[in-house]
Amino acid sequence: MYSGIGIIPGTDTGGGSEGGENGTHTNQGGTNQGSANTNNPGTLVNTGNNQQTGPIIGGDAQDPIIRVLDGEQVAASFYRSDVTLQIYTQDKTQRIKYILTTTVPEINNELYPSGLVRELDIENGGTLTFTKNGEYTITAYAYDVYGQKSNSVVMWFKRETDTRPDSGITLTASGNIGDNDWYTSNITIRVLGTDAGSSRVTYRVQGTVYEKGTIGNYAQTYEYEVGEITPREIEIANGTTIKVATDGNFTITAYTYDEVGNRISTSAPLTIKRDATRPVIQSFTGEQEIQNNVGQGFRVSVDALDRASGLTSTPYTYQYKLAPSTAYDTPTATRETSKLYANLDTTKTYDMYVIVKDEAGNRVSSDVISRPALWISSNPNQSEGERINEGKEGSLQYTRSLNIEFSFKGQDSNNVDISKIEYQVEGIATEDGTIDGTSYIKDQPVNQTKEYFSSNGQDKVKQTLNLATDGDWTVKVHTYNKEGRKVTTNTIRICRDTVAPIVTEFAVTSGGASEISIKVLVDSFGVSGQRTSGGYFYYLEGVAYPPATINSFTFNMVKTSGNKEIKIKVMDKAGNESETINYVKIEFLVDTVEIGDYVEIDMRIMEEKCNSTKFKWNVWRI
Repeated sequence: MYSGIGIIPGTDTGGGSEGGENGTHTNQGGTNQGSANTNNPGTLVNTGNNQQTGPIIGGDAQDPIIRVLDGEQVAASFYRSDVTLQIYTQDKTQRIKYILTTTVPEINNELYPSGLVRELDIENGGTLTFTKNGEYTITAYAYDVYGQKSNSVVMWFKRETDTRPDSGITLTASGNIGDNDWYTSNITIRVLGTDAGSSRVTYRVQGTVYEKGTIGNYAQTYEYEVGEITPREIEIANGTTIKVATDGNFTITAYTYDEVGNRISTSAPLTIKRDATRPVIQSFTGEQEIQNNVGQGFRVSVDALDRASGLTSTPYTYQYKLAPSTAYDTPTATRETSKLYANLDTTKTYDMYVIVKDEAGNRVSSDVISRPALWISSNPNQSEGERINEGKEGSLQYTRSLNIEFSFKGQDSNNVDISKIEYQVEGIATEDGTIDGTSYIKDQPVNQTKEYFSSNGQDKVKQTLNLATDGDWTVKVHTYNKEGRKVTTNTIRICRDTVAPIVTEFAVTSGGASEISIKVLVDSFGVSGQRTSGGYFYYLEGVAYPPATINSFTFNMVKTSGNKEIKIKVMDKAGNESETINYVKIEFLVDTVEIGDYVEIDMRIMEEKCNSTKFKWNVWRI
């Protein structure tokens, strides 16, 4: 078993670097760390049966022991021949299981063909022989007769026979590599000198540090400030590692020296770059966007930076959803620092956030902000007024309600970042009235705010504002975070107009048996203005004509005589209206009289009608 791929028999899962990155564990130090016993393989020892062995790991009463039975070791954990390991426990009644991780893909594929890493069985005292070049990590466990599992024991080593240089010094790096060759984890640099006669190994680091951190081995740690590194040679045990635990660009060079201090070899420079830090989102806000008093939508904006690899060319991915929904949209990434969401329903709450990505592939997600819902909750006559872009951002509504009540719903209770909400009302009072109890007189400018403070992350639901003053009003609701910065805004425009238009003149300008022309003068349609689809309604003898936008009209009719009732009604956008009635009497005498004859008119009818101030008489002789 396994002989075809370089291991005889038995195996486990493996990987590549210090601290568990990429699945690899480096053994060094000889300490017990948590549940894993790790020792630095060192001098060969002689066991009781006079069999010479290599490094031994483990050895606690209940934990397994891993020892090297055979292998030519050129440095700590480095071999240039086949390596044979034995796994056993002092208590021979215990069962042994192990996991092998290796950089040799064909071994992994044979051991775990489904890709599922699992524990493998091996006889207590059994051996494994490794015949392929690569890195190996063996993690062993012991189970007692009750099935209880021991601590893990881990051994790492590298076998390399075909590519080992005869002399010199090499540097190898391992760690998680993200995008564009940036490491996104701690980087483990292994220094291996293979010079004959070398007695000392050193390394030197040059480069730039972007964040405070450490560079160095476990025995001696060096603090680096942000900026350029001052190079210095640092001694390191041959075959051991340096850990780079700070973001930056670095060039590392290693050297070997003989016993009298002469430099023997210099490694090829190893250039690495590390960015294990997510981008920083400095702000993420939302604001209602209005141009020329028309709502364009809700714009969210982000300000972010990355001090190491930098942001990508398209670093921002904006996402949103309707608050009750569970699924966000899936847009593509963009370079724009803001996004406009149009055609949102102003009466509903929307959740929004942004993902920011840097060149190394690190991502960070902003907090969710909710575009608050704002709506008119109490307005019995609202349906009688016009609505423009109803329900959309910045939509304009007209009403003649005596009292308008707004309601607001902010972020839901699981978001505790909002500390305050604020209503803001802007406009000019066109009649005397009040806003939330504050009195205003006609033509007075208004910019009034009303604050609500939240504590303990309570739900910000249905705070209200009462508006009882005529005017064209912009009503905004703002939310503020705990730092006092305004985060979101939502806007409604509403025109309150309670004054009906007044007709100052209604006159018949011409008339005859087949047509009558009239003209109407209105002093004002008030703050709301004339009804958009026509504020003039004309009636002849109770028959309505289509509404018109102009103040003159001509009725065409069949030739006739007698009293004709003409009614005019005018209406503004808020639904206020007034009407006036006029009467015209027509005597159709053609073919019965000569020009210059006098025509008798029943004055009793005229006098009766003229006694009413509501009506005006026009008498035409045809």
